Amino acid sequence: MTINWQKIETAPRDGTRVLLMRTKKLDNPSLPDILWIKVGKWYGHWQNAYIKAWREDSLAAGWDTGTIPLAPTHWAPLPEMSEDMLIER
Repeated sequence: MTINWQKIETAPRDGTRVLLMRTKKLDNPSLPDILWIKVGKWYGHWQNAYIKAWREDSLAAGWDTGTIPLAPTHWAPLPEMSEDMLIER
């Protein structure tokens, strides 16, 4: 399966769940090329404040793409799941 990663600026901002990836900064060559890959979505607000942030599905807090250095850098659509990909119990 090939994943077509795109720049985070092109990601949907309508609450669609997507794959999110953070790549290393060019000024820190000691980091691996890919720091993490997570599933998440864009939130236009959070709790009582208006915060535009990418949010990982498993976290309560989001990543503020303007100030937090580990915000996602790339995104890709979630892959289609087929029944043969499921784990039988």
